[in-house]
Amino acid sequence: MKAAVYSRHDEEGVKINPSASKPTSAKSGFALIQVVCAGVNPVDAKAQIGDKLPESWEGMARWVMEGVGCGFDFSGVIVDVDESSSGFKKGDAVIGTMPPLQGSMREYVV
Repeated sequence: MKAAVYSRHDEEGVKINPSASKPTSAKSGFALIQVVCAGVNPVDAKAQIGDKLPESWEGMARWVMEGVGCGFDFSGVIVDVDESSSGFKKGDAVIGTMPPLQGSMREYVV
């Protein structure tokens, strides 16, 4: 599975990890979603640049974010879900946000 991650060694600050681990099924209470679209927000740039930190710490922000998934918002289609514990079913179109440091710019999210 492909996933976009922050990279302080790449000129763009982001690289594609072609071998990110792919979730195989939804955990109880969650859904496995194939991402169709992921958004880029100002908070993504803040994570990369570290502009809310003192100037002397900017390099540290890039070091801490190395390899962390990019993005928060996504839309997609449910490919696996425990239908008995939610109102969702396979094939439903959904929108959502990922917790910090997990990233939505990947092929699948849970």
